[in-house]
Amino acid sequence: MSTVKRLNQKSDPFFSVCIEIYNREETIGKVLTAVNKQSCRDFELIVIDNGSSDNSAKIVTELLDSFRDVETKFIKEDRKSNEISGWNRPLRFAKGRYIAICEGDDYYRNDHLEVAKNLLQEYPSAGIYVGGSKLENFETQVRLLEATDALMKLKMLEWCPPPSCIVFARSSKNQIPYYFDEDFVWAGEYSLYFEILKDGYDVIENNTENFVARGFRFYLKSSFHMQDVLRIRHKKYFEYNKNEELKVDAVLFYRAWHLLVFNLVFGKIDLELVSIIWKHFHLKSFSFIKLLQIILSTFKNAIRQLVKVKVLK
Repeated sequence: MSTVKRLNQKSDPFFSVCIEIYNREETIGKVLTAVNKQSCRDFELIVIDNGSSDNSAKIVTELLDSFRDVETKFIKEDRKSNEISGWNRPLRFAKGRYIAICEGDDYYRNDHLEVAKNLLQEYPSAGIYVGGSKLENFETQVRLLEATDALMKLKMLEWCPPPSCIVFARSSKNQIPYYFDEDFVWAGEYSLYFEILKDGYDVIENNTENFVARGFRFYLKSSFHMQDVLRIRHKKYFEYNKNEELKVDAVLFYRAWHLLVFNLVFGKIDLELVSIIWKHFHLKSFSFIKLLQIILSTFKNAIRQLVKVKVLK
């Protein structure tokens, strides 16, 4: 099933807002309402329903009628694909200069696209804009990160923004479209950022402190994320010297322990993660004192989170 609302637009839109959903009947209404409240109207909206079995498609169809001045496209798929291939589906229909990903359980501030457009026009060398999309009290604090610096951060696994926080160029400088790497189920954006930065595009970081507080993609929610990160680590996007290899392994080692301890507090014993730590990391290579600090800090934060969850229940 495919429905399209076409407008007599004189040129392609500045943004293509791309949303992929799967059984999001409880959240998609809020998502689309937030998109429709954008102060910047220079965008098209593309929604892919990735085989939902609930009322998601019905809700989308009803709400798209309220987008009076925006071209919309809704495609209902018959089956569920993996998360990354689902993100790529709307990109294949996009006409905008920039792609704005919005996940099916996320939402935008009313000025998210307006702020992004103004800054992308002010800094034409940028191919990626990073901003806290959901932050209500948002003060513009702009930093331009050069492509070479961002590549180094990516190389050291220190920089990988979550998709709903970014806007990125639809095509390379040679007009070749960008896509997420479908070889990675949980971390396909890594390759996307690598390709954009390799082409020499700079990065606009807006309100970096708040963005960091929300966390990067590589905070690693599960052993699945860790497995993808290890595959990325060994795919050889970059050449590492010995010192860099030790630093990257240290980052992954400490984050693996952070995840392991966090899960234990919530009563989850992730044997796959234990196996990963045992196979890939050697304790003698790292600081026992720092490891102990991370374990204690993680335990403290996990307990606080556990208490918060119980209060909400």
